[in-house]
Amino acid sequence: MKARIHIEEKRLVMLYALEEEKLAKTLKLLKARELPARKVLPEQAGETLGYLAGYAGFEASGGPAPSDAPREECMVLAGLEERELHSFLDDLRRAGVEIPLKAVVTGPNRGWTFARLMGELQKEREAISRMTKKEK
Repeated sequence: MKARIHIEEKRLVMLYALEEEKLAKTLKLLKARELPARKVLPEQAGETLGYLAGYAGFEASGGPAPSDAPREECMVLAGLEERELHSFLDDLRRAGVEIPLKAVVTGPNRGWTFARLMGELQKEREAISRMTKKEK
């Protein structure tokens, strides 16, 4: 029999570069759901997702922020169950809040820097855009 160790992940929504009105609406929705939020600053883009989410075993890098830190709006969700995640995204949609880049912290990506995650999201969006254009 295999032993399973369940590690409780902290629930957190990280918000990056949201314009003020979107930020206010998003924070209001998060407060109503009692979901903690953290604003990630461009100078923190070189930190790992695990560190920013407050996971055990992750420490601040102490290094300089990437000079090419992305400026696009992004939201990264950590520790939410699937039903809660989809319900919150539905609430955002109904409130008219459009955040172009969204991701979930996973086992494989928690060691990535915030900047790396955003770069991967941007590449993914561009690839989907190219595929969509080819289909038309």
